[in-house]
Amino acid sequence: MKKGGTTRFCIDYSKLNDITKKDAYSLPRIYNSPLTATLNGERGRGGERERERERERERENEKKEKKRKKKKRKKKKKKKKEQEEELTTFKI
Repeated sequence: MKKGGTTRFCIDYSKLNDITKKDAYSLPRIYNSPLTATLNGERGRGGERERERERERERENEKKEKKRKKKKRKKKKKKKKEQEEELTTFKI
């Protein structure tokens, strides 16, 4: 029964599973094969698209790192300027 009081539809496949022939051979592993490269849209065995995606991620990470460093330098420069202004105001 469901929470609302209605009945739940359920199928018992155990008898069907008992009479089904089991496959004696397991499926081969297809990781990093030409077939998976084709399915993933890559050309040949080299995985060009995946390498291009990796290069793109590296470029994006480099841009983010440069931006972060620039922001840090700017903040440091601003802090230094504020400290210098404080010193000049005390001298007067």
